[in-house]
Amino acid sequence: MRVLVGLFLVVFGLTFAILSPRFARAGAAGSKEIFGSTGGTFVRRWNRVAFVVIGLLLAVFGAAYALGFDGF
Repeated sequence: MRVLVGLFLVVFGLTFAILSPRFARAGAAGSKEIFGSTGGTFVRRWNRVAFVVIGLLLAVFGAAYALGFDGF
């Protein structure tokens, strides 16, 4: 079960990182609809970097969990 959960986290994290440009665009569109402004290109870049970092962290910790390293 540990391996399956770890592999799920790896796949989910990598998917999250790969789809980060789309998530950043969707976040900008939602901000435009709610607040009337997208925040500019800085906010979109910041969101993309945040999505990539979070996705890669999920993938790394998922791989570590699948391999049995749970002493974090």
